Amino acid sequence: QRQMCIRDRPVAALRASDLQRPLPQEMVIAVKDFGDPGLRKMIAEADVNALDLAAARARAMLADLALAQAATTRLPQPSGNAALTDKAATVNLSLGFEIDLSGHIASAIRTAELEHQAAGVDLLIARRALLREVIQGWIALGEARTAAARAEARRALAQRQVEIVKARLTGGEVTAVTLTEALQRVAAADEAAAQAPGQIALAKARLRALGVKTIPAPIDLGSVSLPTIPDRTDLGLALGRPEVCLAFLQFKAADSARADALLATRPRLVVTSSATQTARSLASLISGNLAPLATSVSLEGALFDNGDARQRVDRARIATAQAEIAWLQAQARGEIAILDATVELASARAALTAARTGHSAAEAELIRSKARKAAGEADGGALIEAELTVLDAQAAIDTTRARAIRSAILWQDAIGPGRTGCPSTK
Repeated sequence: QRQMCIRDRPVAALRASDLQRPLPQEMVIAVKDFGDPGLRKMIAEADVNALDLAAARARAMLADLALAQAATTRLPQPSGNAALTDKAATVNLSLGFEIDLSGHIASAIRTAELEHQAAGVDLLIARRALLREVIQGWIALGEARTAAARAEARRALAQRQVEIVKARLTGGEVTAVTLTEALQRVAAADEAAAQAPGQIALAKARLRALGVKTIPAPIDLGSVSLPTIPDRTDLGLALGRPEVCLAFLQFKAADSARADALLATRPRLVVTSSATQTARSLASLISGNLAPLATSVSLEGALFDNGDARQRVDRARIATAQAEIAWLQAQARGEIAILDATVELASARAALTAARTGHSAAEAELIRSKARKAAGEADGGALIEAELTVLDAQAAIDTTRARAIRSAILWQDAIGPGRTGCPSTK
């Protein structure tokens, strides 16, 4: 006897590169590119090439398949097998259809729909996290390049200062200790200048690890405008955060699964039609003769068991409570994140204002030093000291500006994208 079966055709493996393309259902998210075309290009490249997004897209595709599979349970379920002997061919065909009197099928589909929505929000979270990392990398690269330029300028000034101190030492105006201090400044400047290329290379490497292919040319962080903090912090914005939306959907999915587990304990009505005949009878069915067709109605489901069904329901109830706790915790974390980001941005803006004030004072002293030197009241050493002070003040602005921009990014992310793509949590 030989069994007749349908052989699966070879299926090509899905590669990571196949998941590095946006899915049709992906939302368009607002991109804060600060008007910089280089940053805009980097974000676009990372949105395609990042491996974290490929993993999130794979999860979204699995959720699509699970939803499609759940939807097919509403339809009649065909099955069949065939056997071939030396004398005859036997074919068995059946068509089953479950009458959803208890709502079990509808509940399972609802659970799959919620999990599908959760996968979409999960993908949105991954894309927003990537967006933050790319912008942070862009800031780090701009900061590293500026630091490299400052280090070169500081080294040049320190070397000029050594020459002046050597001349003073020859004239007996200073001691060897002063020269040693000047040489130590040169050594520190040389060390900072030597580290600068490595910091730039590290910033570029981190961007490439995010999927960025094109590293931008000069980055002007000084042109970035900071957002204005409102007088009143709206903690209700936490409900629109994707993380809170995801926790809410997971809670609703757990609750739907709980209902599904409860419905699964109840008997269900199943209608099955089958035809088990020889090939000749099968031919009569194909010709329209329904005489060989047999129909049966059965009541399926365990009326009595050893308590497994009750335990499954209890576990589902506990899982629902855990998911609700996670949702409430996500709301609390969202509110704290908004407050933390608001305080940090306000502090960073104040530090930047103070750094600019210090720079203005240093610039004024530099102007006075130049005037005294021109009048013969001071030598070049005092002028170099003033120039070094201005350079330090500029470095302080660079540091506080980068901090303020990072804080602005985190603040804008903390207040969330509103309720775009997020279901109501009421």
